[in-house]
Amino acid sequence: MKRVLAIDLGASSGRGIVFECDGGKMNYREVHRFDNNAVKVGDTLRWDVDMLLREITTCIEFSTAKGQKIDSIGIDTWGVDYGVVDIGGNIKEMPYHYRDNRTAGCIDKQELLTKRETFDMAGISLNEFNTSYQLIAQQKSNKVEGGDTILYMPYLLGYMLTGKMASDATIATTSGFYLDGYNQGFLDKLGLKDSNFAPVKPIGSVLGNLKEEIKAKINLTYDIPVILTCGHDTACAIMTVMQEDKQPLYVSSGTWSLFGTLSDEPIVNDVTYLEGYTNEIGFGDKICLLKNIMGMWIIQECRREWIKSRPITWSEIVQECQKVDDFKGYINVADNIFSPPFGMDERIVKYVKDTQGVELTGIGEIARCVYNSLAMEYRYALEGLQAITGKSYDTLHIIGGGTNNHLLNQMVSDCLGIKVIGGCVEATAIGNALGQLYGLGEIKDTSEAYALAQTTFEPIEFYPRSDREIWDREYSNYLQLKK
Repeated sequence: MKRVLAIDLGASSGRGIVFECDGGKMNYREVHRFDNNAVKVGDTLRWDVDMLLREITTCIEFSTAKGQKIDSIGIDTWGVDYGVVDIGGNIKEMPYHYRDNRTAGCIDKQELLTKRETFDMAGISLNEFNTSYQLIAQQKSNKVEGGDTILYMPYLLGYMLTGKMASDATIATTSGFYLDGYNQGFLDKLGLKDSNFAPVKPIGSVLGNLKEEIKAKINLTYDIPVILTCGHDTACAIMTVMQEDKQPLYVSSGTWSLFGTLSDEPIVNDVTYLEGYTNEIGFGDKICLLKNIMGMWIIQECRREWIKSRPITWSEIVQECQKVDDFKGYINVADNIFSPPFGMDERIVKYVKDTQGVELTGIGEIARCVYNSLAMEYRYALEGLQAITGKSYDTLHIIGGGTNNHLLNQMVSDCLGIKVIGGCVEATAIGNALGQLYGLGEIKDTSEAYALAQTTFEPIEFYPRSDREIWDREYSNYLQLKK
């Protein structure tokens, strides 16, 4: 029996989950959950990594309570963000949040590379939050110096736990300038070198053991290695749908929705560029060909406002949706107007009124508008993916926290006209555990990882209903917002 601790950090919450594997089956239990939100420092948005370290330490303490032994720890987080460690080993400043406005308008403003040159570096879609744009902004203010080391978030936290530095390809690829290595031409323009980044090591490598002071704080008497699992949470989640020689259609549904398939090689061409698709490295060097969609973030921010006046659960929001008309206005979920935090519900009401002359009232109508719009955006992404791959798809796997929303899953099936399989709610944490078990020698390839993942959940299937013509009509209305 192997027991591993998955530290799964999202852009709104974090948790520690212990997985037990006996070789043929895997069970898990959550030991600790906590909020993880941006903090304001002056007029900037930052990540409180000291708080995260305290919460991760609590996860370890709870996991090892009553003499239970942990064989390893793995950390996954969202992509693109990083911290800078100086030559003395100190973190220079609180890491910036990817929604900070220091990169606002940077895609059109920056002059180092054209948009197409930026995309061609690694086949990563152009997003204002990409590490490439963050570093351009960084070098105009608090420069990264020659002896500094840039650590992506999972390995900044790993460094705080172990004192050791490394990275893996799944998180490095989110930067926008890493493929087989870092693009030195781009780094030259920034005054940086490859040595400013921690070495990229294979999944399953050992980063290091917990520091003695952390062990002493929680009365731990043995060493626990921190293993390089897939550092990028999306790559972790996608591990649960990886089948040998198959290229499934998936959406990893959380704060972001990552909609895509798998490829053996990066697809860097006019179509992927124009359709906004990205080529990220996944487990086993597979390419996760996907599109970043502003997912549950929008409804999460709405709920943040709603709970100020009344407590409301996610299931109650769905119940409110079921009381209103099926279709009443849309938002273009790709519009950057919905990227900043705070006041989201008011922004949605204004957007729908300004663009469609429709007045949304109440939680149900606003939430229904968000869910309908998200389903429409998935259909738009599917059409783009079909244009890239030349393939048709009859099944969509929904993985991650959004799997719990059965109303949305059914809407997606209706809108796309294909079967939807949901059920793997903890896909990200499961993938984290699988990466650790790979490092511990318990599994040897994607086939064994997939088989083990399937023992952890019961899939739920959704099929298109008979109102296809209505969805086709409404989709045409949605497309008007994207012109």
